[in-house]
Amino acid sequence: MVHIIGEYIDRLATVEMRPAQSNLARGVIHQLYDAVRAKYDSPLVSLAASRIVDTVRPGDSVVILAGAGGPPALPNAEVDGIPGAVAIAKALDYGLGAEVTILTEKRAEDTLRATVRAAGLNVRGRHEDPLAHCVTWEESPIDRVDAALHAEDVLDRLSPAVIVAIEKLAPNIHGIIHGATGLDYDAVHTKPDEYFDRAASRGILTFGIGDGGNEAGFGVAHDEVMDIMPSGRTCLCQCGGGSATTVPADLFMVAAISDWGGYAFGAMVSYLTGVASAMLTPAEVERMLRACIDAGALDGVLGVPVIADDGVPLLTQRAYVQMLNDLVAVASTTLESPGH
Repeated sequence: MVHIIGEYIDRLATVEMRPAQSNLARGVIHQLYDAVRAKYDSPLVSLAASRIVDTVRPGDSVVILAGAGGPPALPNAEVDGIPGAVAIAKALDYGLGAEVTILTEKRAEDTLRATVRAAGLNVRGRHEDPLAHCVTWEESPIDRVDAALHAEDVLDRLSPAVIVAIEKLAPNIHGIIHGATGLDYDAVHTKPDEYFDRAASRGILTFGIGDGGNEAGFGVAHDEVMDIMPSGRTCLCQCGGGSATTVPADLFMVAAISDWGGYAFGAMVSYLTGVASAMLTPAEVERMLRACIDAGALDGVLGVPVIADDGVPLLTQRAYVQMLNDLVAVASTTLESPGH
């Protein structure tokens, strides 16, 4: 039954909505999904949620890497990735009793804090007093040496049961981070491989979510991404390595919008645990998107402060989350149909 529900949610999360004329690749999400699915031979959301539900115990630490975009076009952060990270945090907090820390670049702090509060969670800095249902924010350094030192510190200090990355741009074969269209973003992004590589060496479970082949975790299908994405082999900088990341994860989800993967994960955790509050409602998602943008994030496709996510408008964002809620609710009922 779990994998049946997982199949439904995977299909819902991978409905692609891209412009007909754009620099964005169109018709690629199902190809990326099939490439990753072939590595696991199981619905991606149910596999990830089941493993994490089995791994995380009340009081365990979980670290989430989030925050995409960057100057000049997206000077604080893009929307995609922030609400999804918060959705995962809520699922882990309410559903599993985990202690969640979210790492972003400093420029995304205000956006992250506002979005956490909009989801009905408290938020604090590392040295601030904890509150009920509280997410901790920490800065993830951009410089590679500093990121490596921070990764060591985080793993030593928190001993996380799982490390998660959502919409977190990660390096290619030459160690350079790119956007999905092949732009060089290395100078403005933290280095998630420093965290993932160290986690893997310590036997810590890793989980990624992405939508463009350049996010941490997509390395599980690096060769396929090189062929599927127009910029996979050929980027727009001089490194010559393409946008496809080499950074793998133990568990990975492909979504049409990375935030949709975060919402889907929350829905699956809610189904597995029976905790309704582990899953976001459409009203909460609207609050989160409004708070995220009011705090300085921009839509990553449009580059302007409109209530949308990757160019998909608010009503569709609400409708997607409503479908997740209804899917879980119906799947959790027992019914003998008189008409069939």
